[in-house]
Amino acid sequence: MSLPRRLLFVGLGNHGFPGTRHNVGMMALDALAKDWNFHWESCGSCLGFVAQGIVEVKLPRIKKKKPPVDPEATHSPVVVEPPPPTAATYEITLMKPKQFMNVNGKSIAATAKVKKFNPEDVIIFHDDLERELGVLSWKVKGSANGHNGVVSAIGALRTNVSRSHHLLNSCQQEFLRMRIGINRPTSKNPAAVASYVLAQFAKAEQLLLHETLYTSLPAKVKEKLVALAAKGKLP
Repeated sequence: MSLPRRLLFVGLGNHGFPGTRHNVGMMALDALAKDWNFHWESCGSCLGFVAQGIVEVKLPRIKKKKPPVDPEATHSPVVVEPPPPTAATYEITLMKPKQFMNVNGKSIAATAKVKKFNPEDVIIFHDDLERELGVLSWKVKGSANGHNGVVSAIGALRTNVSRSHHLLNSCQQEFLRMRIGINRPTSKNPAAVASYVLAQFAKAEQLLLHETLYTSLPAKVKEKLVALAAKGKLP
């Protein structure tokens, strides 16, 4: 029996500022922890809070075509193939940094070292100003688009794999992220944007966000885990 695939999910945010728009990545992990019945614990060596456990996802049934029968064959060998797997098992660690957003990478690097995760095992969850509130979108390639938490995360993982040029490029190009839309304020003034992301969600926004994080997000993550089982690697 093969060992479960190990993954590290990281929710970006500012430690000590719960419920703000910039902390929706951490809120996403709280939703997943509740869905999977994981329990949070403080981890000093990880520089964050961690919750971990086993997640099993059902795989779609694959019908195999029967090989054609050769009428001239007198003794056809009987080949018994093992049935295809019906489920995939993951050992998942959730981590919320005890840092400010622009240095979240410190916690990611510490957790990856302590828990022995490679960069390709890491999935980041973070807020996205460029998408409507509640819109979920996976991203693999591309820049951090000005998100300081993502910049810190990439920098931390890149440092961990700097011994290998191949892994370095992989970390930069194949870094899987879940972007969670929070809308953009009408003003593009940097001070106004900073004030917006550090503010609490309005009550009407909270209702939509709750549906997104506690219903849509677990389903979307499950789809990705099923796809990963079929593909064998991230993203």
